[in-house]
Amino acid sequence: EDDYIMAVDKPAFMTSEEVAEAKKLTLLHRLDRETSGVLLLTKDETFHKKAINAFKKREVYKEYIAIVDGRVVEAIDVNAPILTIKKGNTAYSKISDDGREAISHIEPLMIEGKRSKVKVSIETGRTHQIRVHLKSIGASILGDTEYGGRPHKRLMLHASKIILLGYIFQSKEPEDFIKFIVD
Repeated sequence: EDDYIMAVDKPAFMTSEEVAEAKKLTLLHRLDRETSGVLLLTKDETFHKKAINAFKKREVYKEYIAIVDGRVVEAIDVNAPILTIKKGNTAYSKISDDGREAISHIEPLMIEGKRSKVKVSIETGRTHQIRVHLKSIGASILGDTEYGGRPHKRLMLHASKIILLGYIFQSKEPEDFIKFIVD
């Protein structure tokens, strides 16, 4: 935390909005309720605008860790447009030619039985982008029943690193990611 920005290690099962409200600061981006990890809030309006511009210009590096059903044995880039349909407080996204550009880079970190731990870096930040792109390669996130994953105690997605405007923010992998064991 400094005069411009605060990084929070958001726990799973808390919304980004709840974190912002508790800290009385402005959200810079959002994480799904069940996603843990680095969440950024801003303290200064000028800095906020500068940071938003960096996101738009794709000058922000965003890295996630996911536990997926399926064996991801080699790196793969997914460049598939995503269309998001919003109804009230819910959103559902899918790959569609009518969607907006979405690019994800997926790298295997570990394979355990029929599951893999993967690192995903995203160039774009579409709603549910990682979830949709992983589903599209047959590797739905464990706990992501909305996008083809098997039920689990939570969505196994963690925002591990963000590099923005000279800042580097990192969050350690949660204990359940380090010790992921095949059922």
